[in-house]
Amino acid sequence: MSFLTEGSLFMTFILAVKLTGVPSLMGILGNTGAQILWHQAGIFAIISIMVMFMILIVENARKPIDDPDTHLELTMIHEVMILDNSGPDLGLMEFGTFLKFLFFGGILSRLIFPVDFSIGALNYLVFIVGLFAIAFAVGILESIGVRYKLPRNTTFLMSSFAIATLALIFSIRGGIT
Repeated sequence: MSFLTEGSLFMTFILAVKLTGVPSLMGILGNTGAQILWHQAGIFAIISIMVMFMILIVENARKPIDDPDTHLELTMIHEVMILDNSGPDLGLMEFGTFLKFLFFGGILSRLIFPVDFSIGALNYLVFIVGLFAIAFAVGILESIGVRYKLPRNTTFLMSSFAIATLALIFSIRGGIT
């Protein structure tokens, strides 16, 4: 399922590049890039955050796409490979899952809270609070949601791609620079 999120991810990055005018991820998520997204293109920033959250859900095998609590091969999509591993190998796979969540959660945290204080420790604190807020949102979604059936997963993924593509088209058509 992860390869289906690449289109949504690239469309979201293209939208961010178009809106900020900065062709690098560091520039988009930097002090001025993320603030430009909010000040000049508020609705497109909200759409970007929504699509990135959908990507985070899929990439990290969370509900409603996958159920990480079950260990049955027929009900798992991403985590079936860990059934054959234990010890250090399992630890490395779990660490890889953590890094994926940290990567996508970090992008979301920076997009949601594009603040820049003169004190570096305060910037890190806001980043960590953003990560906890995202983890809390994922936990709430998992608590109230149920796992989708497989045909519904592709609809979820393609809708994220469609939302990102339409946002890009409307941003070009709207003349936002």
